[in-house]
Amino acid sequence: MNINEEYAIELLLSYHSRGYEIGEGYGTCFMYECKITNPERLDRWLLNNDFLRKPTTEEILARYKVPELKVFLSKKGMKVSGRKAELIERLISTLSESDIEILSKSDKRYFLSEKGMDSYQENIDLCELHRNWKYGIQLDKYFKYRKSNGEIREFYETAYLVLQEKIKNGVISIYGKNKITIFDFMNFSEICEKLEMYTDSIKALLMALYIDTNLVSDSHYYFDKDWIENDGVSGLCNRIDQNQCMIFNTYVTQRIVLLSEFYSSHMVDEIFENIKLQYVLFDKNNFKKAVDDIIQSAYFDSSAYMRIIKDNYREIASHILNDKNAVSFSKILKFLRGK
Repeated sequence: MNINEEYAIELLLSYHSRGYEIGEGYGTCFMYECKITNPERLDRWLLNNDFLRKPTTEEILARYKVPELKVFLSKKGMKVSGRKAELIERLISTLSESDIEILSKSDKRYFLSEKGMDSYQENIDLCELHRNWKYGIQLDKYFKYRKSNGEIREFYETAYLVLQEKIKNGVISIYGKNKITIFDFMNFSEICEKLEMYTDSIKALLMALYIDTNLVSDSHYYFDKDWIENDGVSGLCNRIDQNQCMIFNTYVTQRIVLLSEFYSSHMVDEIFENIKLQYVLFDKNNFKKAVDDIIQSAYFDSSAYMRIIKDNYREIASHILNDKNAVSFSKILKFLRGK
């Protein structure tokens, strides 16, 4: 059984933990997350291998509403007062074997057997992976770190190792096989916080801010000679203005405030010493001032910092325009596409 099927089986078990019919409206997660085109086949495999069972009489009756249960009791001349659990218990005491058989045939759901429940609980981290699919963790990467000495790690421990490897070995870019983007740092920050690794969490947020304030996320046109020639420096500066809410991302700035007790200016020194960008629009001193402002101000006004970014951008863009050896990204794309 491959990892896609293992993942899909855990999701199917989670469905049946609440009572679910085989073949009943499977979610899109089976196609997009598990890459499984026929989840019903796996569902029937679970049934044939004793992971599933028919519902008990109590589970069948629990599906009915209180007024419906009272009607059943009334027809049998029984008392109709009490809570739902009491009504069900009273009704069960009046049912014949024939009544129970009819009820059982009317309910197409399956629940987890003891074997199914054991398997579901053992692999509960895969349900956490499903709930946190927003982190963009690839299934093969997740399974690479999922176990240690035969023991299954908790979800956030595995997610931490996956994103740590991605950040360590990747390149800050929006293109390429090993690309790292602002979202990777934002996700890593969340995961670190879940693990109470607060220092690592705020470091990741500072990296996200570093990427955004230097326009790395949109470098495909800000630092491309053709884009600068076509849109003009002023046109691209207007685009920088329009992206102000993304450059000083509200989510990032708010989380920096929440984790501010773990912040140290030495973290910024480390970023500027270790991460070398081709073009730096927001220098270290201004970056530190901005972070201090974010933490100390009730309302963070980024307009002064945006002016610094634009002024530096104008200087760099003019340099690119006058550089005969400047690489044109759009020309590279045209070449690769045979145009």
